[in-house]
Amino acid sequence: MGYPNATRVNSLLSQICVERGWCLPPNEEERVRRAIPNGVDAVADTIIRAELQIDPIMCDTETRRWLTAKVGDWLFEPRGRGASSDLPL
Repeated sequence: MGYPNATRVNSLLSQICVERGWCLPPNEEERVRRAIPNGVDAVADTIIRAELQIDPIMCDTETRRWLTAKVGDWLFEPRGRGASSDLPL
């Protein structure tokens, strides 16, 4: 399942799909969007629950660091990939 990279959320989901094979179904995209106001960790937790089907506290440190870096870069960093892409959230 690919995502059209029309938004930063789509671009994030596309990148994690390509890099880790974590290809969330389209209905999970809305859950990711709803988590954005709560910050990087909330978005990462949403993705972990959807893809790994585990409580986020059970996610290994390396995987969590990788994911939070991607989430931050696409959605939260003022000089990150998302901000420089000029795509809407």
